[in-house]
Amino acid sequence: MTSTYWFYVIFLICSHDFHVSRTEMRYNARDNNIETSMHIFIDDLEQALANYSPETLGIGTGKEHSSVDSLILLYIKKHFEVISAGDHLIPVYLGKEMTGDLSAIWIHLFYPWNGKGDLKIVNTILLETYDDQKNIVEYSDDRTDQSALTYAHKTSFIISR
Repeated sequence: MTSTYWFYVIFLICSHDFHVSRTEMRYNARDNNIETSMHIFIDDLEQALANYSPETLGIGTGKEHSSVDSLILLYIKKHFEVISAGDHLIPVYLGKEMTGDLSAIWIHLFYPWNGKGDLKIVNTILLETYDDQKNIVEYSDDRTDQSALTYAHKTSFIISR
């Protein structure tokens, strides 16, 4: 095999779009809340938020639109549900931070919760934007560590405690 062949193979693999988000959830018993951080690629998030705003958002740039944080929270409320005993928990938005390579952001929030019973997670983040979107969710507390994958045909799962 020639080096040109291998270069072409590597180029095809690396240039293929990969749509994934990752959410880390940790129950904090002292504060009675679920500390949550979501890792989402900026270009994917901006594509999804284009349905909410015709403006250029410029997430993480010096020209970031003033409505970005409220749009992110609105989007999360619609596409990431945490349900306990039939009640939808309301997220409290703490903010966002850029990843080191500036390609993605971490969105930080928490859900007030008493820590009793199971949780139902409904994660449709970016599913309306990309057919091949996959969402990884990891949950931990003092009794359990669980993870799940959501995608177009499986958008929810139960965290058993």
